[in-house]
Amino acid sequence: MAERGEEDKRGQRIEAQEREILRAERRILSVADFMALLMVAATAFTALATWRTYQVSQLIFAISDRPFIGVQKVSFERTDTEQPALVVDFRNFGPIPADDAIITVTPLLDGKPIPSHDGEMTVSNQGVVSPGVPHFFYVFLVPEEYKKAVSGAARLMVRINVEYKSPSLERRYCYLEKLFYDYRTSSFRHAGGTTHCGNTDIF
Repeated sequence: MAERGEEDKRGQRIEAQEREILRAERRILSVADFMALLMVAATAFTALATWRTYQVSQLIFAISDRPFIGVQKVSFERTDTEQPALVVDFRNFGPIPADDAIITVTPLLDGKPIPSHDGEMTVSNQGVVSPGVPHFFYVFLVPEEYKKAVSGAARLMVRINVEYKSPSLERRYCYLEKLFYDYRTSSFRHAGGTTHCGNTDIF
């Protein structure tokens, strides 16, 4: 009986040891699985960070290495003559020249386009627009049109559209700005615009 009791105890101890070994193995497997999950997550985050870095780098390059044509100022000149002039001062604010630049200036009085006078052109092929160099576009008015605008008797709006390319000629860029003359401040004020091509709204 004593021997049987000893054998039973020995068997229980062995079973207890086996259970402990199994629990230890489970803990090891759980830790290994968790570490593997962490490695997978770290790899995924690294890939995402690399992709985002590439996107940001591409965006910075696209912005910094292209021409940017815009309007510096719109004003009146020759106001005491029979042909007052609406002058658009536009420039390339980017670091590289713009090629094949075509500018269109459309003045409107009370929403109606002002017809050109004496064969005047409203579209001009400016060719190359160098960075920082002032370029001017003139629109001539008759005295009655000018007086209506500056007195506030009629609302004068100017629509300026420029289409151009970078020197690589791989992409066409567009610039549209609308300004109206505020007779109370004697200045042109912004009335909207876009950099998307194909906008034909003139009001």
